[in-house]
Amino acid sequence: MIMNSARNESVFQRGFRQLDRVPDLQTFVGYLQSLSATAWARQYKEHVLGLLALQQGQDVLEIGCGLGEDAVTMAKRVQPNGRTVAIDNSRQMIEEARRRSSLPVRMLEFMVADAQALPFADGTFDVCHADRVFQHLDTSNTALAELVRVVRAGGTIAICEPVTTIAYMREDREIESTEPGEEPSAALMESLPDMLRQLGVVDIELARGPSRVLDPQAILKSVTQRDPSSSSAASAWHDDLVRRNPHCKPVAVLTASIVLARCPT
Repeated sequence: MIMNSARNESVFQRGFRQLDRVPDLQTFVGYLQSLSATAWARQYKEHVLGLLALQQGQDVLEIGCGLGEDAVTMAKRVQPNGRTVAIDNSRQMIEEARRRSSLPVRMLEFMVADAQALPFADGTFDVCHADRVFQHLDTSNTALAELVRVVRAGGTIAICEPVTTIAYMREDREIESTEPGEEPSAALMESLPDMLRQLGVVDIELARGPSRVLDPQAILKSVTQRDPSSSSAASAWHDDLVRRNPHCKPVAVLTASIVLARCPT
């Protein structure tokens, strides 16, 4: 089985960690736009919003807002009298999000901030939402502690990350699977519930949202483009499995993995 490594990052993953230093922001803007345009992205985002069950008048925090599309949607759903704050650690991305949004600041405010050191008082928000963010953080536990701190008693935290699984099937029976993950690994999401329990949160659900079938060869190729140790492990694992099971069929699936937590009252 191929295991992910925090160092085995794609070009986009490295870039998203320091967007204000990249020479061409529009490359990353285009990437986010193309992702949002897929039917799968629309489905899983709507699924997560359904789990949040936003209510009128709620205060919402969006972590790592990117182009601000999710923040705009949430801001509209908590009206009237609701307020959404959307943060990103990239000043360039915040400027881009502000440019794209037509909502007034009283409904939606964009600001530059670090998810690992949130500039908000304890118990400020009813809902905290992070989509495809934790994969880019240096310390997930610090950011998680900050989310728990700024959410009100009884409030909700939703964290979503895509997980890629390659399964090798023979006669409709799974032989072996792995999660090389062009994005984050399943291990990251599976670790979050324990982190939340250590922070005193006990009402936690680890769910799976909509899935999307991918080209398994393309996923394996993305793995082999990383550092030499990962490339060797990926190739050896694949070659050995095919040699032992010459009639197996590879199937790759991208699934939205969701952690939904409700803070104690």
